[in-house]
Amino acid sequence: GKEMDEETGLYYYGARYLNPVTSLWYGVDPLAEKYVTTGGYVYTLDNPVKLVDTDGRKVYIFTETKGTDHTFVAIADSKGITVYTYGRYGDGLGPVGEGVLVRYNGDKAKNYIKSELYRMEAKAFQIKDASDSKVRNYFDSKYNVSSTRPDTNKPNIKKYGKVIDEYNLFNNNCTTMSSDAIKAGGSTVFDAKGIFSNYDEDFVIPSSLQKYLEKSSKDNKNVNDATDRLKTYYSQAKKIERINGVGSSGSSSEAMGSSSGSSANTSSSDTSSSGSGSGAFGSSFNSSY
Repeated sequence: GKEMDEETGLYYYGARYLNPVTSLWYGVDPLAEKYVTTGGYVYTLDNPVKLVDTDGRKVYIFTETKGTDHTFVAIADSKGITVYTYGRYGDGLGPVGEGVLVRYNGDKAKNYIKSELYRMEAKAFQIKDASDSKVRNYFDSKYNVSSTRPDTNKPNIKKYGKVIDEYNLFNNNCTTMSSDAIKAGGSTVFDAKGIFSNYDEDFVIPSSLQKYLEKSSKDNKNVNDATDRLKTYYSQAKKIERINGVGSSGSSSEAMGSSSGSSANTSSSDTSSSGSGSGAFGSSFNSSY
C-alpha cells in the first residue's frame, strides 16, 4: 500500500511515487513494457473505480495447524506468484527422510494457496520488510542446483518437487526452512531483545510460529495478518470469473500433496488485470495488501 514520504510530500507505492496534488506519477511504471498499448504514467488502466494498483512485490508466510501442521512461503512479484513449500513429501512417514522443496508457479500456486486457505484453514501473514527477490533467490538457489526428483507416487510432487537435503522433523522442517527464507530476505520480524543481548527467535513447529506472528501483527508494522483479505480476494475473483463467463480451468481430481496432509487442488483460475502490470495476485487486491 501507499506510504506518505514526509520529506517530499509524495505517496510512495513501492514501484513509484505519486504527487497527491497533481495526481501525477513521478516515473514510468517499471513494468510498462508488459502493457505496450497503455501509457506508462496512467493509473489502473484509467479505471480506478474497478481496479487497484498495488506494487505487487509481496512476501507471505502461511501457517496451518490443522492435520499435521505446515508452513510455506508465497511470493508475488513481477514474475507472477510462486509458492515454495518444503517438507517430507516422500511416500514414507518417518521423521527423517528426503527433504523436498516444491515450487509452484501461476495457476498451480494460486490453487495451492486457495486449498490451504480454505481446506486446511491456513493463516497468511505478509512480511513487509522481506525482499521478494532475496527470498526468491534463497529458495531458487536450493531448487535449481538439484536434479533429484522425490521418491513418491504423487504426480505434482514428482513433477514440481526436488530433493534438496535431508528432512528432519526436529531441526530441518517446513517451519525452519520458511523462517530461514524470511531472514534471508532481510526481515527483522524474528529479531528479539533479551535482557542482556539481542537474539533471533527460532521456530520449529507451525503452531508456535503462528502464535508469534499473530502477536507481532498487532504491534509490528512489518507483519500484517492478510488471511481474511486473501480469502476475500479469492472469493471475489471467483465471482468475477462467473460474471465474465470464464469457466473453471483447474482440476479437483489431483492431489497437490503437502506434508500437512492437504490434498485437494481447487479448481478455479484467477483473473489478473493490473494497472501497473505488477499486481501479481490480481488487481482485485486491496492496496493495503
